[in-house]
Amino acid sequence: QLQKPRNYVSITLAGYPYFIYRSLLSRELVAFHNVCSHRAGPIVPINTSQSGAVLYGNQSQLKCHYHAWLHDSRDGTLKGTPNFQYKFQNGEKQCLNLKKIQFETFADQFLFVKISGTEGEETRMSRVRVRVVK
Repeated sequence: QLQKPRNYVSITLAGYPYFIYRSLLSRELVAFHNVCSHRAGPIVPINTSQSGAVLYGNQSQLKCHYHAWLHDSRDGTLKGTPNFQYKFQNGEKQCLNLKKIQFETFADQFLFVKISGTEGEETRMSRVRVRVVK
């Protein structure tokens, strides 16, 4: 399901929404919290029916569904803020980038998403089975 550029998988684990996306620019998989840092709108649709339920799709841009803010698909950097008149000063946009999460793939069909801990700590990985062949 993540073979083509712009494909995503959206899942809620432990009450937190995440998504994994195949970037059109780098062709690599990237993972982020599925929350815009501006007003907490989703970047890709969220399956709200039950925790752990996976939602698949294809989306051309990483764009907040609330105010249409645009993010770079390689690293989540804020790239555009349509209809927003404020002129950002140096460094102000950094806190508005998407929050990246770590994940690992195994056997081209399992994703292990890091859902707790910090760098250097023991972490819990949550398993999601999807096909990720390049």
